[in-house]
Amino acid sequence: MSAPPAAGWAVEVVFDLDAVVHNAHAIRSALSPGCRLFACLKGDAYGIGIRFVAPALAAAGVDAFAVGAVEDALEIRRAGCSSQEILLYPNCLPDAAPAVERERLAITVSSMEEARAWHAAAGGTIDAFVKVDVGALRAGVLPREAGRLAQALRTLPKLRVAGAYAHLHLPDPAAMQEYAQWQFDNFGRAVAAMTAEGLRIAVRMVSGTAALLQFPYMDLEAVDPGRALFGLGFPGVQRRIDLRPALVGWHARLLLVKEVEPDDVVPHGAPFALRAQQRIGVIPVGWGDGLPRRMPDSATVLVRGKRARLLPPSHFEHVRVDLTDVADARYGDEVVLLGEQEGERLAMDELAQWTGRDPLHLLGAMPRHLARVPRSRLQPAHGVT
Repeated sequence: MSAPPAAGWAVEVVFDLDAVVHNAHAIRSALSPGCRLFACLKGDAYGIGIRFVAPALAAAGVDAFAVGAVEDALEIRRAGCSSQEILLYPNCLPDAAPAVERERLAITVSSMEEARAWHAAAGGTIDAFVKVDVGALRAGVLPREAGRLAQALRTLPKLRVAGAYAHLHLPDPAAMQEYAQWQFDNFGRAVAAMTAEGLRIAVRMVSGTAALLQFPYMDLEAVDPGRALFGLGFPGVQRRIDLRPALVGWHARLLLVKEVEPDDVVPHGAPFALRAQQRIGVIPVGWGDGLPRRMPDSATVLVRGKRARLLPPSHFEHVRVDLTDVADARYGDEVVLLGEQEGERLAMDELAQWTGRDPLHLLGAMPRHLARVPRSRLQPAHGVT
């Protein structure tokens, strides 16, 4: 079931809510017994729309959520997901303590300074996860400092330690056994150091999508995959999970169709190579919507089931379409940048290639201002964002 875009919208992004639910079930089925599933929905559920995705995953039985911003956590609560735990990755400061306590969120601590600041800001008790930097040199306590952090946490009664986690750096997990093991061992050393200081670590979590798909023994007490929920995995991995793409369509409408000739721009010339007599269209998508400013020759869309080339350059909110070979194209016609039309198809890999992005970047960076249209056969759609 789909919701129509709001009145006047000439661009829409279509996603398959059932695919997200299917992927969550497939991941859970592959996990070791007793392992909890934290659904990583950072970046507004990787750009899909957290207010659509979170309720569907809650109904599918995920154990908890993990997000990168307080706003996403609040959106999950507003969507009616009141019982699931929500872990905040280290992207917010202690002045968010009132919202954290009110909405029962779990924070991340990476240093003694951070832990003390949260303790000072807290009115009551806040659940906290310790993040361990296992080698990527991002957020997280270094393993050699983990014992000292544990000592500090034991003196901060307003912080209740719920667990510890790490994000492994595995851009090509199938070829990174030695590096993955080194990072995993770093995490183990950090947890051992914290435990030796009397800190109880009930939940250990290191498996995002990469480790989940390649190293089943790293499941531990919980996993927090993100990209896999939206159908994006890695090649050659050990766990073969049936993942289905969540992003299935990117559609626009022709705002203008007109015939142009060289004489229309004499003596200065056109901004693109102009044929002797050419038919062009304009769609309301441009570099402000994620297109490259310099359009490659491979940039094509579908109009009336035929491939049509996009004409360079793109502008902030518009780009031209060469309609010379689509003689029946008319004002208001659908233009497909991703998806199917009249038996023809433009796939994610092709769109990613000519936009200069990999599929994950393409998905996560899809501009928030574009209308989201959920498609689901399992439940009513929730409208558009």
